[in-house]
Amino acid sequence: MNTPGGTVHFLVSHPTPPVFDGPEDRNGARNADEIRLWQEYLSSGTQVLAVR
Repeated sequence: MNTPGGTVHFLVSHPTPPVFDGPEDRNGARNADEIRLWQEYLSSGTQVLAVR
């Protein structure tokens, strides 16, 4: 998104809870992978502004 102050990038994700998963835990594993991706990305020295 272009703003008067510069470009703003939105990085979004929606990990789903593994509530409806079966005994193989595929959804739980996928959720853990997606969260790990964000942990790796955010810990790589990228500056992030958290809005609460």
